[in-house]
Amino acid sequence: MMIRTTDSFKDPEAAKARTKLHNELCRLNEEFDPQRQQIPTVRVLEPGTFGEYRRGRVEMIDTDSGQAKVLVLMSDNAAREWMLARVRKELGVQMAELCKA
Repeated sequence: MMIRTTDSFKDPEAAKARTKLHNELCRLNEEFDPQRQQIPTVRVLEPGTFGEYRRGRVEMIDTDSGQAKVLVLMSDNAAREWMLARVRKELGVQMAELCKA
């Protein structure tokens, strides 16, 4: 899941973002099984990443900017790698978790 924010994530509470997001997903969606779903990874991207991505999509699909959406789930490996290259910080990710991915 991707969100745009201006928060610096320097607050000590930021480390709890993954658990808070997981709990909120459980609360809002009765079909979300907390036993089966992993706690989500929260990646903070470089400022301007979403705008740059949208501009690139507009050029690639040759349409107006209102038609170029930042997808919540990316099946395009090149787009996913492009986003991952712009990760500034991963909240609460342990090395053991990275090895599972």
